[in-house]
Amino acid sequence: MSGDQATEIKRIAPVKIGNAAFVGLGVTILPGVTIGDGAIIGSGAVVTRSVPDDEVWAGNPARRISSTEEYWTKSNHLYTRQARRP
Repeated sequence: MSGDQATEIKRIAPVKIGNAAFVGLGVTILPGVTIGDGAIIGSGAVVTRSVPDDEVWAGNPARRISSTEEYWTKSNHLYTRQARRP
């Protein structure tokens, strides 16, 4: 291949999004990636590999933050603490 010619590589593969999964605004999901059931993907994330069921992922590239159970426990704890303040 000479310097004048550009090689274009296209990867075509289905993206699968599971039941009750939440995908935030502006997320990029690469071809062939599967988002598991109940998973949460943070806004603006770039998902380069498959996300298991019931996990929270965010970032560029997306990384595991926690399980959804841990996330909801932390969130509920924060809201409960704030509600008790005078």
